[in-house]
Amino acid sequence: MDEPFGALDPLIRRDMQDMMIDLQKKLRKTIIFITHDLLEALKLGDRIAIMKEGRFVQIGTPEDIVSKPKDPYVADFVKDVDRARVLKAWTLHKDQPTLTPDMTAGQAREVIDGLSATGAYVTDADNKPIGVVEKRTVHDSGANMAAPVAEVMKTDIDPVDCNALLVDLFAHCRDDRPIVLADPDGTMRGIVKPFELFQRLAELEESDPELAA
Repeated sequence: MDEPFGALDPLIRRDMQDMMIDLQKKLRKTIIFITHDLLEALKLGDRIAIMKEGRFVQIGTPEDIVSKPKDPYVADFVKDVDRARVLKAWTLHKDQPTLTPDMTAGQAREVIDGLSATGAYVTDADNKPIGVVEKRTVHDSGANMAAPVAEVMKTDIDPVDCNALLVDLFAHCRDDRPIVLADPDGTMRGIVKPFELFQRLAELEESDPELAA
């Protein structure tokens, strides 16, 4: 398809792009899409090929194109792209040991202290996140270390789809609690620390001038 949405106004164009994504998910067919609009390519493409003077200079996923440009030409091509609207949450995830509901508060404290973390998430038998035990809870002077984790954990967690964009994580950066990521089936993928989210975005913004120099 060669520039199929090029002549449309922005609102209709966006709707057509969304329809294209939904259609591809249903049909699961490979579509070769030609466009001069980089943002459109980043939104629609699973893999993107950037050409210069009739030759491919880089082929990769949207995440690779934006965060790992191969040469100054590609770096200049993507320098104005908002990384937070391209990169997905799973690109920043880190593994973290989890707790189980039948562990004691004392055992949870040992795990949390070993992580040097503000808390640890609790998962069920299917590895789905169901709660979080915060460090201050198990370090409270009146805490019962023999109590099961199921009694001391907080359940006000909001797992985020690991395929969500980084921009979608901003609303979950309400405190220093790590953001928990889940796979489409609901199982825990890992965590993203709010500070590391913003640190990574800052690093990506700073890397472009160095590559283009």
